[in-house]
Amino acid sequence: MITNKKAEIVGRINLFSIHRNPCLTGELGYRIGEPYIRKGIATKSVAALLEKVKKENKLTRINAKTTSHNIGSQRTLQKNGFFLHSVEKDAAQLNGQKYELYYYCWSNDSTII
Repeated sequence: MITNKKAEIVGRINLFSIHRNPCLTGELGYRIGEPYIRKGIATKSVAALLEKVKKENKLTRINAKTTSHNIGSQRTLQKNGFFLHSVEKDAAQLNGQKYELYYYCWSNDSTII
């Protein structure tokens, strides 16, 4: 859970689907409550999670995905060193509108990417 200084829950961040094939890999997920978006919370939370990963040196690759219309999430990932790995056309649909899925990748081992 992501909390603010008042100990209120403002969002969540997690790593899931952690496996070794061929390197230790996990998927990143995060969500910030609407009243708290555009305040840098996601960017800071992802940065904190990556710092923990670097210190523990457990994961070597983290994948994340977002939709083409979610510019804030794309910027959060890019600011934290993720790079755009691939794009899947018309992969998501919301309210009858199709969106591309953007797949991002980060690694604490430069030989993996």
